[in-house]
Order: sequence, then structure tokens, then C-alpha cells
Amino acid sequence: MEEIICKVEDNLNKEVQNLTEVTQQLWECLRRGYSYNEAQIHMRAFRDGKTTVKEVVVKDKEDA
Repeated sequence: MEEIICKVEDNLNKEVQNLTEVTQQLWECLRRGYSYNEAQIHMRAFRDGKTTVKEVVVKDKEDA
């Protein structure tokens, strides 16, 4: 019985850690001013062990 309780506790701890990380990433999206679509991209990148960077690109008016 104690072994089952330990496994359940471990699973709950992992789930809480995962939810905490997701929440932190969503706050990061808000901090960065990401749109909903940009936040979706960021969360997929986070799931894959990557991150995102929002960049501003300067172009000549003729090329825009």
C-alpha cells in the first residue's frame, strides 16, 4: 500500500511541476506581449525544449 501511495505522490509532484512550468511560460508570453498565435507557437516550442524570440526587422520601404 505504501508503494502505491509513493507512486501516486510522485505522479502528483510531476504533474504540479509541469503545470507550474506551463503557467510560468504563459506569464512569459504575457510579459513579452505575445499575441494568442505567438503564444501558441511559444508553447509548442517550449514543449519541444526550445524557446522563441520576437524580433523587429528593418526593411527599405520599397521592399516592404
